[in-house]
Amino acid sequence: MGRGMSRRAWALVAAVFILSRAWLLFAYSPAYSDLRLYFQFYQIFTDVLAKGGDFFATIEFEYPPLALPAIVLPGSAASLFGPVTEASYGFAFRTAMLLADLALLLLMPRLVRALRPEADALAVARGTAAYLVLPLAAPDLVYDRLDLAVALGMALSLAALAGGRRRSGVFLLGVTAAFKLAPLLIAAPVGLYLWATCRSKREAFIEAGCGLVGLIGGFAPFLAASGSEVLRFLHYQTARGLQIESLPASLGLLAGRFGFPARAVEEARAISVVFAGSERLGGMWTLAGVAALLALAFYGWRRRAVFADRRRGFAFLTAMSLLFLGLGVAASKVFSPQYLLWLLPFAALVPVEAKSWRIAVGAFFLVLLLTRLVFPHFLVELVTLRPSGVWLLIARNLVFVSYLVLLFRSLRAGVSDGKAG
Repeated sequence: MGRGMSRRAWALVAAVFILSRAWLLFAYSPAYSDLRLYFQFYQIFTDVLAKGGDFFATIEFEYPPLALPAIVLPGSAASLFGPVTEASYGFAFRTAMLLADLALLLLMPRLVRALRPEADALAVARGTAAYLVLPLAAPDLVYDRLDLAVALGMALSLAALAGGRRRSGVFLLGVTAAFKLAPLLIAAPVGLYLWATCRSKREAFIEAGCGLVGLIGGFAPFLAASGSEVLRFLHYQTARGLQIESLPASLGLLAGRFGFPARAVEEARAISVVFAGSERLGGMWTLAGVAALLALAFYGWRRRAVFADRRRGFAFLTAMSLLFLGLGVAASKVFSPQYLLWLLPFAALVPVEAKSWRIAVGAFFLVLLLTRLVFPHFLVELVTLRPSGVWLLIARNLVFVSYLVLLFRSLRAGVSDGKAG
C-alpha cells in the first residue's frame, strides 16, 4: 500500500487525514445538504415497504435504482442503535462517505504507480497529498452527497484495469453506472483501452460485455420487482431545464448583465434560467457537447497506439477519462456542484508532470473553492440574479473551461513528446 512513501510520510498523511476529516464530520455544518432529501427517501421507502407497496411507483426517484440501497442502508445501520432521526441518519450516511474517502486516499499510491511505473516517493506523495487537500475546498459536498461513492467506483474500476483484472474492472464500472450514470461518460476511453490492449478482438468484446452485464445486473432486480417505474428517473433528468449553474445558463446570465431579460424559475426541485431562446440554446448546447465528446473519442481512436504502450497507456486512459468526465459536465444543462466529486480522484493525478500537475491541481482547487462560494454562500444573490452571484458563477465556469483546456493541451503535449499525462 505504501511502497514509495516512508512510514514518516504515511504518519503525516494519517494525521492530516484524521484531523481534517474529523473537522468535516463533527465540526463543520454544511449550509446546504442533500441529506434531508435522502432521509425523506428513506422514510418513504420504509413506509411503503411496511404497507407492501412499490417505492418506485410511489415517488419519482431521481436516481438510477442502485442508488436506493445506498440511501436506505445508512438508515438501517442507524436503526440498530435506536429510532432513526434525521440527525442519526445523517451521521450514518456521512460515516459511510468517510469510509469511501479513506478508500480513495489509500488507492492513490497505487494509481500513481500505475500512471508512472517509475514513480518515486515524491510523485506518490504529490498525488496522495493532492487528494488529501482537494476535498477541503468543498466541505459542503464531500460527505453530504452520494457522488464520492461514484468516484470510488470509477477509481476502483481503473485500478482493476491497471492491475490486469480487466473483466472485474469493466464489470464494476457497469455496476457503478447503475448507481449514477456518470461512469457511462468514461465508457469510450475504457473501450478504446480494451480494444488497443486486448490479445484478440473477441476478447475485447467479451471484456466490454462484462460492463454491460454489470449495468444490466444493477438494474435487473429492480426492473423485475417494479417494472418500468424504475426508469422514471430518465423522465426527471430529461425534463430539467437550463439550470442556473450550467455553462449555457451562464451565457443567458451574462446577456442579462447587458440588458437582455432573464429570470430564475424553480422547476424539478432546482433553479433554471429562462430567457429568450433558452430552450433552443439548451438543445444546441447538448448537441455541441455530444459532438465534442465524439471528437474526443475520435482523437483517442487516432492515438489508440498510446493506450497499448505499457509505460504510458494507463496514464493516457486516466487523462482521457478525466477529460470525458469534465467535458460531459460542461456539456450538460445541469452542473450540480456535486458533479465535481466525480473528477476529484483523477484531478489529483492528472497530468503527472510536476509543473503541469501543480497548475492543474491548483486550477481544480480554485474551481472547488469558487463552487463553494456560490453554493451556498452566494446562492440567494445568484437566484435573484444580483451581480455578485452572477459574476461569481460566471468566473467559476470560466475557470472550469480553462481547466479542461489545460488538460487537453497537456494531453496533446504528452502524446507528442512521449509522456501520456
